[in-house]
Amino acid sequence: MTRIASVLAIIAAAILVACNSNTPAAAIPTASAPPAETSSATPGATATTPGAATAITTVVTGPTGTSVPVATPTAAPTPIPTPHITPTPAIKGEPIASTSSLSKSELPLVRFTRRDALVASLPIEVLPPDEFPVGFSGRPSIGDERGMLFWYQKMARGSFWMKNTHFDLAIAFVASDETIVDIVEMHRESTSIVTPKADYQYAIEAPAGWYLGHGIALGDHAHLAFPLPSYLTNQ
Repeated sequence: MTRIASVLAIIAAAILVACNSNTPAAAIPTASAPPAETSSATPGATATTPGAATAITTVVTGPTGTSVPVATPTAAPTPIPTPHITPTPAIKGEPIASTSSLSKSELPLVRFTRRDALVASLPIEVLPPDEFPVGFSGRPSIGDERGMLFWYQKMARGSFWMKNTHFDLAIAFVASDETIVDIVEMHRESTSIVTPKADYQYAIEAPAGWYLGHGIALGDHAHLAFPLPSYLTNQ
């Protein structure tokens, strides 16, 4: 009986399983995805990094709104020194006076006083006696406005000429009382002998036409506005 009861229990269990398999399975609900987040960012907004420094550029504008460059200070220009004009170098092979290297500002002055009391001054080279035969010869030009002194201890009537002198000159002959006794225009390269009308103590050569241009004439006076050097007074 026990065995029959076991068989019946197995059959009953099988019938129960068969009945359960014919019932549809319930759908298993799935987890719903959370709604997508919508961006609340404002269109055109630019993200910035907190704490980041923002560079500020200052622009200086002129009256019309255009940029005006800022001037950069510069050092003051170095004054350019004014050169002294000196006579041009000697012509090759011809001697030249030692005083030719002196600038005009270094030369002493002779002052000519006209009869109307007007005064004209001329810078002059003062030659040593052993250079009297050289004079202005050997130079291509006289350079700046200058003259030359030929001074003697005694009144005399020595002569001059223009050999190897390459520019025209004028010469004034002056007596010991400073009176001009003669003025002669002399032409370059001329070997003609120039002798004054009267005795003189010193002669002053000047650029051609200088005496005429300054209204200096016979009877006017020429004063040496400097002490004569010992090489003249002791000759």
